[in-house]
Amino acid sequence: MSAVLKRFIEAEARLKQARLDYEKMQNDPKFQRAMEVKEKLHALQDEYAMSADEMVALIKPEAVDEPAPKASGTRRTRRLKKYTNPHTGEVIETRGGNHKGLKEWRDQYGEEVENWGGFIE
Repeated sequence: MSAVLKRFIEAEARLKQARLDYEKMQNDPKFQRAMEVKEKLHALQDEYAMSADEMVALIKPEAVDEPAPKASGTRRTRRLKKYTNPHTGEVIETRGGNHKGLKEWRDQYGEEVENWGGFIE
């Protein structure tokens, strides 16, 4: 038997079992009651123009997670560093190493550039 035919037969058996499970669920009184409640809730939601979150908040306020306020200013400000090029006398002050002028200096002079800098603050 080819692998493709074997996979098809197995998939067909799973599909048959899934259909049986589906029919069994549809006939379950608990499932039918849950579907009835769901339909009524959707009808109320439409009638009062409320979102699902708003409805949950009415029934159980503690279940609704309030979005945490964004932590602004929690990141420490970087220290200012001053680089002086001994070849040209140019000065660059930056709080990060991603400065265009510093990149050019690093391309031209290599790692030597790191020795040209010192913290001001």
